[in-house]
Amino acid sequence: MNQIRGLLPLAGLALCATAVLACGALRQNMRNQFVSYRGTWACEKPGCDEAQMKRSAKNHREGEVNVTHARLQPAAAMVFHPGTPVETMTATVECSGQRADVPTTRVKAPGAHGIGSERDSWVVVLDPADYTMKGCKVWRVTTRATWSDGSTYEERAGVQAQ
Repeated sequence: MNQIRGLLPLAGLALCATAVLACGALRQNMRNQFVSYRGTWACEKPGCDEAQMKRSAKNHREGEVNVTHARLQPAAAMVFHPGTPVETMTATVECSGQRADVPTTRVKAPGAHGIGSERDSWVVVLDPADYTMKGCKVWRVTTRATWSDGSTYEERAGVQAQ
């Protein structure tokens, strides 16, 4: 009986901590501080510019990650849409257990890319030539968005090279 009484304060503390975290996530969601993955745009023929890219319609899921099938000729544009405008967005890429930062010139803010139907979204240009990773079939990109109040949100998506 004394052991149970001794655990009650710990259980109460755990419940309070969970409530605080849940409230923080709810508050961030109510402020539309999230990022959604819109898909991958790619060239039908090698070397087209962003305005000529077409959205890939083929994809599958690996756990919680949406993986789009696309040609990397030489690159593809992964589109991420924030619920509200963000201050900054950075990205990392993973493949075959290796990880690297996406060059800042490859993370394009709204208005800085040519994906016409996604003018208010951020684009991460995935070009395998930017990395020393070899033999990659599925590339996973994680974006990290930051708002002016210091809130952050990460979104993961993948591209399966065809």
